[in-house]
Amino acid sequence: MPWDKGGEQVWGRTSARYTRGLSGDVEALQSPSRAGGGYIFRKYELPEVEAGKVSGRITSFEEKIVLPDSGDWQ
Repeated sequence: MPWDKGGEQVWGRTSARYTRGLSGDVEALQSPSRAGGGYIFRKYELPEVEAGKVSGRITSFEEKIVLPDSGDWQ
């Protein structure tokens, strides 16, 4: 599905639904080129993380910048 023909909403809602299932200590691993998150992360996932923190379902959230060869991806 093309991005401008509903693809953004489909992917965004899917990502938000996944994010609503997170609990406890949450880490977001990001590459240096996507530090701060990409569009879907900022628009759909991060608001769900913030809601989870407010409700107490997510106890901590940390964004980590890692390099693909650093071993942190495992």
